[in-house]
Amino acid sequence: GTEYVLQVVLMFLSFMDCGQVWSLDRKLQLRKYLWRPILRRLSRRAWPLRMIQIHICLLYSVAGVSKLFGAQWWRGSVVGLVLMSKTYSRWDWEWLSRYPSSVFASRVLTWLIVVWECTFSIQMLGRRTRALGLAIGLAFHFSIFVLLKISFFGPVMIASYIAFLPPPLLTKYVVKPLGSL
Repeated sequence: GTEYVLQVVLMFLSFMDCGQVWSLDRKLQLRKYLWRPILRRLSRRAWPLRMIQIHICLLYSVAGVSKLFGAQWWRGSVVGLVLMSKTYSRWDWEWLSRYPSSVFASRVLTWLIVVWECTFSIQMLGRRTRALGLAIGLAFHFSIFVLLKISFFGPVMIASYIAFLPPPLLTKYVVKPLGSL
């Protein structure tokens, strides 16, 4: 999973002018120029960015639809089973099974994951729904990273969300803070 997403994103990044923003040469030139002309020039090559967005949307859609064919996903038991698994979980969560509310929470979270993954592509179409979809994804992947032993899949997917940020937010929260390093 992690390696596959990295390979696809890096492949499409190779077609973009990333060196115009992220290279050391560019960092040294920034003392003379403003970010706005750089971002304007970069917007001419939007197709690799669109390909990353389409790929991430397809990845979630296929994952969500495949979950619809799993009985444990329909029962809503996957989140609870994964948290109690000694193979995947970082900590022992078996004590949660004694509480009926945790079973209910597991069901709701499991179904929310399926609905979110199946509708991710649609969520990315609207400005408000995109923000909600990305916020749910951020919480989902951060939880996976913290609670489960699934290497760097969570951070890689969170990093891929940069492709969905509108240019003003990208400039404000990603480009300028990283440019000051």
